[in-house]
Amino acid sequence: MNAADTLRDALARCRSGRVAEAEQLCRLVLSAQPAHTEATKLLAVILAMTQRHHEARAALAQVIEADPADVGAHVNHGHVLAELGEPAAALQSYQRALLLDPGIAEAHLASAKALRRLNRREDALASGQLALRIRPDYAEALNDCGTTLHELKRFNEALGCYDRALGIQADLADCWYNRGLTLQAIGEHEQALESFARGTRLQPQDASLWYQRGVTLHQLRRLPEAVESYQRALQIDAYFAAAYSACAATLTELQRFEEALAHSGRALQIDPQSAGAWNNRGVTLHTQLRFGEALSCFERALQLAPDFAEVEINRAATLNELQRCEEALACCARALQVRPGYAEAYYGRGALLAGNHRIREGVESLTAAIALDPEFAAAYEARAYALLMGGDFERGWVDHEWRCRNPRGLGARSRLRLPQPPWLGEESVAGRTVFLHFEAGYGDTLQFCRYVPLVAELGARVILGVPRPLRRLLEPLPGVALVVTPEDPIPEFDFHCPLLSLPLAFRTTLATIPACVPYLRAEARQVEAWRDRLGVRSKPRVGLVWSGGFRQQAPERWSANQRRNIPLTKLAPLAHPQIEFYSLQKGEPAESELTELSQQGWAGPRLIDLTASLTDFADTAALIMNLDLVISVDTSTAHLAGALGKPVWVMNRFDTCWRWLLERTDSPWYPTLRLYRQSAPGDWDGVVRSIRGDLEKQLTSSTLSNSDNWRTDRLPLPVP
Repeated sequence: MNAADTLRDALARCRSGRVAEAEQLCRLVLSAQPAHTEATKLLAVILAMTQRHHEARAALAQVIEADPADVGAHVNHGHVLAELGEPAAALQSYQRALLLDPGIAEAHLASAKALRRLNRREDALASGQLALRIRPDYAEALNDCGTTLHELKRFNEALGCYDRALGIQADLADCWYNRGLTLQAIGEHEQALESFARGTRLQPQDASLWYQRGVTLHQLRRLPEAVESYQRALQIDAYFAAAYSACAATLTELQRFEEALAHSGRALQIDPQSAGAWNNRGVTLHTQLRFGEALSCFERALQLAPDFAEVEINRAATLNELQRCEEALACCARALQVRPGYAEAYYGRGALLAGNHRIREGVESLTAAIALDPEFAAAYEARAYALLMGGDFERGWVDHEWRCRNPRGLGARSRLRLPQPPWLGEESVAGRTVFLHFEAGYGDTLQFCRYVPLVAELGARVILGVPRPLRRLLEPLPGVALVVTPEDPIPEFDFHCPLLSLPLAFRTTLATIPACVPYLRAEARQVEAWRDRLGVRSKPRVGLVWSGGFRQQAPERWSANQRRNIPLTKLAPLAHPQIEFYSLQKGEPAESELTELSQQGWAGPRLIDLTASLTDFADTAALIMNLDLVISVDTSTAHLAGALGKPVWVMNRFDTCWRWLLERTDSPWYPTLRLYRQSAPGDWDGVVRSIRGDLEKQLTSSTLSNSDNWRTDRLPLPVP
């Protein structure tokens, strides 16, 4: 067989996938004719196909030396150099080919790719357009132009290129992938998901397509499906570090923390230099309240990527939890140096400032975030809390409505999706049925159910939706036609309104808060039953609550919940032989905490624990009516006591909830409530000392032989 026939056989075998046999035939020819150009060219192609690019480059250099006018050799030489990560040298090869033959569309497209890798995007676009002038139906060139336009942030033009390319060649999986990325960038996540789905159907073994599908599902809040998509990518490529890291972030949101840490750990085994993986691991640890470990992860990420603005914001949040506020603010400042228009940095800075009582500065920073991103729901919600905390109800209630659009917050997750129109006070409700419903915790429901009679006074028939434990307490509320719980069907209604939106509906200001108490009442027979059970009163009776509830589905609240709770051991100084203390504490781990301390014979107040008999808030209300005072952390029991008009002293954390305002010892919401604020983050000892002192004053001013004389009128209630 002569050389020409041998090479034809080699080419046929190469095309049929028998590459090793084709290589042997090429080498057979070259052993006899070392300068055989065609054999060398085919061998170079085979070497490139089998990832032996250095050998391929040497072979092509030999061809070009023999024939400097060989256009194909210059193009292939450029391809090999591009694979070797030498885009500038590759571009020179393509340009030499185009000097010899300017009509090669493939060389213009290859030049465009090299130019883009050199960040010469405008030149890349021009080169891609030259390829399209030669071949208007060149789908690959349209796809490449779309990629360049995406990088130039000309997203609509990019989509036009992708759609033209797919109209020519609908099975171009890379184009579906790129189209999905562009749709992601403009927030069209549903369409992006469809693009990635089309790509995975065409190339089911492409891990990148499954990965981006997972990213899109995460953005759509379809978290379990996102995990499945990441896992599919990892089945295809077990060393896909970015997929492990992204899956860790999604697992964190699903509260599958151990799995999340395992995935981020695997990502870091594969790529220990991945700043993103360190960041995601830090987020998981932060959510678990493991702040020291989280901080180490964020600092490692910043060592690897000093300009990683997102990590600076996460580090700021963790430093704030560690009560290192000034360092946290410095992180926000660095993030803004790196990325001056970064709305998230202004948001983080504003939330930090407001949480540390610097309301004016906080509002300014949050306003800057909103100016940069007018749809930034979390920033509106944070600004609402800052404004409300500062007493600016007029603006605060308006911003507060953004809570239902904040995917990070509890409001969006708990908001009912109802077809009937919402009511915010604009339309007449006379003769109409209005469904008023809870959306958050028990305390919020107890605080804002005070507006229900006002809605009824407008002529509305009110259906009230509440959590089941509040049903019996709220059924007698004036103006309520029917109380339903989430387990009940909702009768027909005309309008709906969440209870937390009623202050806006009634344009509530500090001066117009409906604060007439009691607006809730315990059932008389229950009160009497508890009176009989407790027996003759010989001492003042004080109820005690030291821990709030734990919302399993709201990890963003875990840290605040931890800060608002007080270890029971801290309350030991309240023990007094002339006071009878009752536990009003429900839920774990607080109940176990009381049991263990009682068994150990602790030196704190002996707590009479009758909570096993408290099945709902109506029971608790009846017991509270037989007490003289409730001392509580900021939780639903404090709201219940205030709504019943009973004296209640609230032990309040430094980063106070917005409803308690700032620098006040009273509450315009509850005339019988007094606030004891931490003077610095974590300072429960000062709070307990103040309460102990005021208990002593009360005892001094009371006649203990008749504890009905326990005084409430001596509580300081400053005028707002």
